[in-house]
Amino acid sequence: MMPNPLLLFAVIVIAYLVGSIKILAEYERGVIFRLGKLLPEPKGPGVILVFAPIDRMVRTSLRIETLECATGALEERNTRITVWQRSLHQRLPKKAK
Repeated sequence: MMPNPLLLFAVIVIAYLVGSIKILAEYERGVIFRLGKLLPEPKGPGVILVFAPIDRMVRTSLRIETLECATGALEERNTRITVWQRSLHQRLPKKAK
């Protein structure tokens, strides 16, 4: 028995549309590149459609990312030891240019 070509086409289209659905969390945005060009506004949060051969999405987080650096120590001339600790903070800029 030969499968109906119309039914096969419908199954492929439905699978493609389901695969195009992307869900972004409240603290995430999706930067969309359409044919290599940046779209003016980031998408999200929520449900968005990204069509695979035309669009490419890069997820960006709006949370502040903190990176702890190694603690340093320095012995001074008067036998006093100075200790310091650093942390780096990174945040996404407000608007893509």
